[in-house]
Amino acid sequence: MKSKINSSRQIDYKHHPALISFMHKLKNSLHSSGINLEVVKTKINNLSGKTPIEIQKHLDIVGNELSSMVQLINNFAEFLNPPDSNKHK
Repeated sequence: MKSKINSSRQIDYKHHPALISFMHKLKNSLHSSGINLEVVKTKINNLSGKTPIEIQKHLDIVGNELSSMVQLINNFAEFLNPPDSNKHK
C-alpha cells in the first residue's frame, strides 16, 4: 500500500505569518518520511522478493500515520483559511 501523502492544498499564510516556517517544515518532513518509507519497502522487496506480512503490516501503519498527520495539517490550514464566501457569488 502506497502512502497517500498529498500536498494539493495550497496554504494561504497571509493572515498567520508565524505558521509559515512551522507548517512548511512539518509538511516537508512528513513528505520526506513518506518517500523514505517507499524506499524502505522497495529495498525490502528487492532483498527478499516480497515483504513479509508482519513487516508489511507495520510499514502500512507508518504510511497511514503519515497520511493522517498530513490530513491533520491540511484540516488545520483549512480552519485557518476558510473559503471566501464572496468568491462563490
